[in-house]
Amino acid sequence: MKNENLLNEKIETERLLLIPISEKYIDEIYEEFTEDVSVFMYPQPTGKIEDTKNFINESRSGLKAGTNLQLVILNKETNEFLGCAGLHNLDKTLEFGIWLKKSAQGYKYGQEAMQAIKGWADENLNYNYILYPVAEDNIASKKIPEMLGGHIFRAYDDPNAKGVVHHTKEYRVYNLQMRKAKNRDFEVLYKILAECSSWLGKKGINQWQKLYPEDIFRKDIENGYVYVFEKRNGEIVGTVSLPSKRPFYYPDNIFMDDKKSWYVCRLAVNRDFKGAGFGEEMMRMVEEESNSNDVDVLRLDVVKENDFLEAYYAKGGFKKVGEDSIFDTPTVFMEKIIK
Repeated sequence: MKNENLLNEKIETERLLLIPISEKYIDEIYEEFTEDVSVFMYPQPTGKIEDTKNFINESRSGLKAGTNLQLVILNKETNEFLGCAGLHNLDKTLEFGIWLKKSAQGYKYGQEAMQAIKGWADENLNYNYILYPVAEDNIASKKIPEMLGGHIFRAYDDPNAKGVVHHTKEYRVYNLQMRKAKNRDFEVLYKILAECSSWLGKKGINQWQKLYPEDIFRKDIENGYVYVFEKRNGEIVGTVSLPSKRPFYYPDNIFMDDKKSWYVCRLAVNRDFKGAGFGEEMMRMVEEESNSNDVDVLRLDVVKENDFLEAYYAKGGFKKVGEDSIFDTPTVFMEKIIK
């Protein structure tokens, strides 16, 4: 979907009806968007119904242009106005937005509405992630991105329209799924590995400069070690291999124990998606998958000269356990305890 008129969109849930905002609801929006409701939000009530009218008109312009899905939330059974919700910046980086009137809070309407809007986005948009910025003290609102599988990407101080500053956590809800690779995925995945190897070489980093053998990679796929990360439309974002057996090329003094381990190998992001934070999200999903499989520890190696990658994994909770060489290349070995 691109630049399509959204004035006729309608989203239904078990209890809610979400329809495009209109002047029909100007009185409810004006009366219910109070200081109590907006305490953690950027926009603030001005006490002028003309400002509410302008907001509605601007929102409908965005709906018509297909750049802003601004909806009112109604009780499906009674048509009672409950609040407003939306998905903004459809032509840029998507961002959730929602507020509920005071009497509608505490019934999980916000979670239900946002789940439905995310479902709409999954069906209609090809996106990388959706932002959900929320004030740190807004406990109820933080439950929404967490329910959607979002995780904190960054934190910052953010003043509202009246200059009141809130410490804000920016969640990202990624459009990403993890599954085991199939034979048909080989060409795409091997191309991703080759492109990452070339990119590392251009940066002067001696990691993956001897590309993993094709025949062994095919066998790894057949053995179920290789995973694919893909968007819901099937676009492949990246790959990782997670063998449970200690790699044969590891020195004898490294990781010699009986812990149930997965070895994180060939984690690579499609260069078409560089800079979107997918690598971090992929590692988070690897940890979730390892938990589901009762894995005790994740382990990996990094070429010693690759300070950036070592710091990247350290930031993610991996600890350095030793140094040695792999095929005469100085290497750092790291692990992260899962259980």
